[in-house]
Amino acid sequence: MPVHMGISTGYCTAGDFGSPQQLDYTALGSAVKLAARLQALAPARKILISDAIQTLIEDDIESAKYQTITPKDFTRLVDTFVLENHNI
Repeated sequence: MPVHMGISTGYCTAGDFGSPQQLDYTALGSAVKLAARLQALAPARKILISDAIQTLIEDDIESAKYQTITPKDFTRLVDTFVLENHNI
């Protein structure tokens, strides 16, 4: 089964959530949701990143523009990029 990866950045809430009988460590927030949307859209064996990540790494890592999307549950357009020479 091919692997797909999505990376985003932003604020989130992370910690143990649930009841005392069943706690799960998880992260919540729009950055987490965007990363999940990117992962679902990523080509097989590729890493798809958000425009915010692209801004942070553009001087160090090669990437190519992929698509401009409006992810589910988002109102803004997000430019996406595929990392070049990085297969997973």
